[in-house]
Amino acid sequence: MSIQSRDPIQQAADEAGGCEGLRLKHNLKEGVIYLGGAVAPSDLKVCLWLSEACHGWLQFDGAQALVASDIRRYADVAPDRDERRPDWSPNTSCLGVIMPGGQEIVTYSGASWGVSNAFKATLLKPFARMQQTMFPIVALGFEPQKDDYGNYRPTFAVIAWKPRSDFGAALGEGPQSTPPQLPPATAEPAKLTSTRNFSVVTSGLEQLRAAKLPSDSEVGPAPAPPPEPYDGPDGDEIPF
Repeated sequence: MSIQSRDPIQQAADEAGGCEGLRLKHNLKEGVIYLGGAVAPSDLKVCLWLSEACHGWLQFDGAQALVASDIRRYADVAPDRDERRPDWSPNTSCLGVIMPGGQEIVTYSGASWGVSNAFKATLLKPFARMQQTMFPIVALGFEPQKDDYGNYRPTFAVIAWKPRSDFGAALGEGPQSTPPQLPPATAEPAKLTSTRNFSVVTSGLEQLRAAKLPSDSEVGPAPAPPPEPYDGPDGDEIPF
């Protein structure tokens, strides 16, 4: 009988590849934002889950069809800034949700150094500074000038930041555990403190009992307690 070491659902999900939800991207040649193959609404806002951001490499054929990929999460391994692969393009991808609803999942994807540099500088730097506790709500756009290759420069305009904990359930992170609460302290029971000629009464029942307290001379000495039964040897002595 073999022991299964991995969740088969998770294994299938890891092997699925592709993007989750609609694909969101900059088209640097046209200067247009695409969502699911169509021009995105001009007022589109997305919250990018930077904990799921990925880098790596993509390889395309002459018809610009994807033929190979090598993708890693930033959270798992940092990119090598000196790495270059001939005939490969740098990957930038990240899960997110369309705002303000926050229900429809999209995958942002890019395959250029312009996207990679803008993504890291605009989003990853403040994300790291905020201890990875906040996610950005962004509007995708372009700078007016083109680069040396005739491409529009991509931008990620941050509109606001939302707590990462708001998406804990969707990310499988769950709420943070809270320390157990101690039970409230209870009032101590009423006590009667007495001396020979003076008494302190702290409850109604004890007040009735203390109406006539006998003096020490009237009561006499307290009787000695009865001897306790012998249960065997004391201390460390062990019978044999």
